[in-house]
Amino acid sequence: MKISKLRDKLLLSAASVSIVVVLVALLTVSWVIRGQHLQRYDDVLEKAASVIDDRLSKDSGKLQEVSRQLARQKNLGVTIWYLEQYASSEIDRETLFNTYQQLTKDADKARRAASLYKVAIYDSAGKLVSFARLSRDGEQAGFIERSPVPVLQVATLKEGEEPNRDNLRTLQNVADPGFELTTGMLLQHPSVHYTVVDGMLAMESRTPIMGEVFDRASGTQKLKQLGLVVMQQKLDQSFVDRLAMLTDTHINIFTRQGFSVGSLGSYRTIDPGGTATHTAEQTIGEITVGDDGYYQRLMPVYADKSQVGTIAVLYSKDIAQKNIREMIAILGAIAAVSLLVVFSLAWYLANSIARPLTVLSRVFRDVASGERNTARHGDFIELETAKARQDELGDLTLSFIAMNDAVNQKIQEINEINASLEMKVEERTAALSAREQESRSLIDNSPDTIARYDRECRRIYANPALCALGEGGIAALQGKRPSEYPGGLPFENYEAKIKQVFATGAESQFELEWPSFRASLRYVHIRLIPERDASGAIASVLGIGRDISERKIAERALKASLHQLEEKELAKTRFLAAAGHDLRQPLTAANLFIDALKFTALTPDQGQIVQRLDQAMTNFNELLDALLNVSKLDAGAIKPEFTTISLGMIFTWIEDSFAPLASQKQLRFKLYFPLDKTLILRTDIGLLKSVLSNLISNAIKYTLQGSILVSARPRGGKVLFQIWDTGIGIAEDQIEHIFDEFYQVNNPQRDRTSGLGLGLAIVKRALVLLDGGVTCRSRPGYGSVFGFHLPVVSTPVVSTANGQLEDADISETLEFAANRSFVRGKHFVVVEDDVLVADALRKTLEMMGGEVTCFANAEHALQHPNIGNADCYIVDYMLPGEVDGISFLLGLREQQHKPVCAVMMSGNTSSSFIRQTERFDWPVLHKPVNMPRLIARLDEQYGRDV
Repeated sequence: MKISKLRDKLLLSAASVSIVVVLVALLTVSWVIRGQHLQRYDDVLEKAASVIDDRLSKDSGKLQEVSRQLARQKNLGVTIWYLEQYASSEIDRETLFNTYQQLTKDADKARRAASLYKVAIYDSAGKLVSFARLSRDGEQAGFIERSPVPVLQVATLKEGEEPNRDNLRTLQNVADPGFELTTGMLLQHPSVHYTVVDGMLAMESRTPIMGEVFDRASGTQKLKQLGLVVMQQKLDQSFVDRLAMLTDTHINIFTRQGFSVGSLGSYRTIDPGGTATHTAEQTIGEITVGDDGYYQRLMPVYADKSQVGTIAVLYSKDIAQKNIREMIAILGAIAAVSLLVVFSLAWYLANSIARPLTVLSRVFRDVASGERNTARHGDFIELETAKARQDELGDLTLSFIAMNDAVNQKIQEINEINASLEMKVEERTAALSAREQESRSLIDNSPDTIARYDRECRRIYANPALCALGEGGIAALQGKRPSEYPGGLPFENYEAKIKQVFATGAESQFELEWPSFRASLRYVHIRLIPERDASGAIASVLGIGRDISERKIAERALKASLHQLEEKELAKTRFLAAAGHDLRQPLTAANLFIDALKFTALTPDQGQIVQRLDQAMTNFNELLDALLNVSKLDAGAIKPEFTTISLGMIFTWIEDSFAPLASQKQLRFKLYFPLDKTLILRTDIGLLKSVLSNLISNAIKYTLQGSILVSARPRGGKVLFQIWDTGIGIAEDQIEHIFDEFYQVNNPQRDRTSGLGLGLAIVKRALVLLDGGVTCRSRPGYGSVFGFHLPVVSTPVVSTANGQLEDADISETLEFAANRSFVRGKHFVVVEDDVLVADALRKTLEMMGGEVTCFANAEHALQHPNIGNADCYIVDYMLPGEVDGISFLLGLREQQHKPVCAVMMSGNTSSSFIRQTERFDWPVLHKPVNMPRLIARLDEQYGRDV
């Protein structure tokens, strides 16, 4: 009875202490968790504010980049200047209307591409030229035509529709406050700021449109601001919804006038909160909206140091309190479990103290009575455990055991042996069970599909991952071959692979395209492993499948992206080819009009002006030809035409072409070559001039002070050309890259005023055709030297420089006279849709004594009854209608059944077109062309079968 009371007291004490400790720990942890959760919600608001700032920064950068791209669009500034100068004049209204319409299309494309609210283009006076915007009626685009009475042309567009004559409507009232510049002046630098549009907060970018125009006062081209691009992007409901989803918060936007948009519609007036604090100009507080509480962070939005709006980020208190309650409930459950464990442990400890005393008392009574009851044998075993205790109970037990050792020694030894054997059996059984359970757990929880097949290719096992793919689970898979279920060609191949493993004993790996049970296409990597029995024979095959669908889908997406990139590159190439064609058309007309001037009665001063103008156009043509050579080199269409030329004539050309440029930069321009003998080179003069032009132009461009030296020295059977400069120099690690296309040192922004980066690439390719190579040595800050070798004709021709120049002038005069003699009395047919080019050809040929008939397209020319009576034909390749230039000439030859003497002209300089021209029966001259070259090509084939 006393012992029972002792046990009860021990249990009561342990339970009481445990309950007190658990309650104190629960309260402490709950207080800490509440503080941590409150801090977490501050972190949520701070993170949401950071996401909003980052999004606004990205949208601002995107808006500025789109605005910059539109402002830097080729010829945009010149077009605006042209409209500003001539919009109110009597110039062809059709051309002006098309120009306005093209500007409007560009503005509309920019707005749609960037999903903007508004795009507007202004001229240098701050007047609206064209615009595109979203309105209540949908998408609108239009322009203000500055005729004697300004009118507004507006089109309301549907999806994918562009402004054109059919959908544009004319309004006489051109006043539109939404398009007036708020500053009253054009900005000189790009800017992005916030503003309020239609009661909504918006970002607005302003980017100046710069361009070169002719300054009559100085007589030079000057860079000035020609207009302004204004773009607006509203922070609308879609902007709010996207950010609210990303941050898992409510976001409302307010302007100074009041609520704008937001994801919490009931919160329409800004409340800073009763417990507001300030962090980095952002207000944080707790507010109540209706019956709900929120944590709030207010983010002010400024424009020119003036606040124009506020972004409110709100997080619900209900979510916070719910999380705290859930955590406290979890802690309560943990505390209850802990109490149960502690009470069980206390029960065990109390019994461990009281039970040995009970056993010892019972054994004492049995020994004292002289009885040897075998039922008490278990009591002696418990006493064996109690004797190890380090207390009085252990001493008492030890004394009693010593007293009974003599009697029970043999029985105890047998019991110990039996106990040891039983323990080992239990341990090994438990180990085997644990290993089996571990293996089973790994297989059952593996994300890979696992199946085992017998020699008939039937499934004898399938793990849960494989069963989950089927409609019928394990019942549908068990005992079935792959060709039976799921079935189909892929699984017939799978079954063949299993048979192959049984036959060869070697592992097999392959990929399987699997139309799974849920009708979605899957890709699986299969590994088949032979399983052998104790005799070494293959008893089964284990198939392990790993899903690689994501990798395959990613590979397909990558291929699709590469295909789209190729399509974009192709579109850009077509655009550049069309732009080059349009640029070369007026240059061709200018060349031909200059040739026509030569046949008029000119005063000496006019003759000198025409000569200078002809030289300028020749230099410009050579620059265009240099760019054309890149396409020809890529197409393999350039074949060097080797002729002989004296070194003196080359240096005379160098001095005439580049000495004025060096003088303008106040640089010393020196030439060195042997004067005691005349060196004759055999080379392609055009390619040589292209090489020298690029190298000398670069030397002048990158030399700020000092001098330029162009030298030529005999070296054995060759001449070494060198171009020395005292310019900025090139770093050692850059030299190996400067001959690559479009590579420019110190120009990572690709500033086109510094060139295209094609010059040295052309030099390298041209010298390869001349059986040479270019070298470069340079030192940053000191200058550079470029060099190359050309072969010398073995027998020099003695002649003075003056004599060579005179011969050249005479040769040019004789060539001009020969061209005039060829033209005189012949009938020419010109098929050209460009009016200026056709008119220039007609006037020049008529002044040279020829008869000219012009046609604007090939169809009308072929229908003319006397089309076959002409001596020569000059045809543009790209003509309106369905018949191009080559088709016209082929049709004419078939129609007349006789040779046709003709030359084709084209402004297309793409590599594909150049390769195509190699198959033509007639020569192709790339625009701009001059009359001597054109007449020479006709003279070469006149009277010959073509």
